[in-house]
Amino acid sequence: MNIKRDNKMKKFFIGALLLLVLVYIFSAMYSLHQIHKGIYYSDKKLIKEYVEWDELRSNFKNHSNNLLLRKPKKRKVLKN
Repeated sequence: MNIKRDNKMKKFFIGALLLLVLVYIFSAMYSLHQIHKGIYYSDKKLIKEYVEWDELRSNFKNHSNNLLLRKPKKRKVLKN
């Protein structure tokens, strides 16, 4: 009996994990669809609801700065 219960519990947890992964994937797909719809219909309110522009700008700036700072380091290594 314990083996049957263990198999049921194992199936339940695997199913629950699979369900959580699918919910996560579909929520991301829904958000991307909403952004696409906002761009397609030029709906600024819808785009603003799904895109955090201040955070996006900050992350883009940090990424650009990191790329610019890495390039001189590589050049110095090559010159030596």
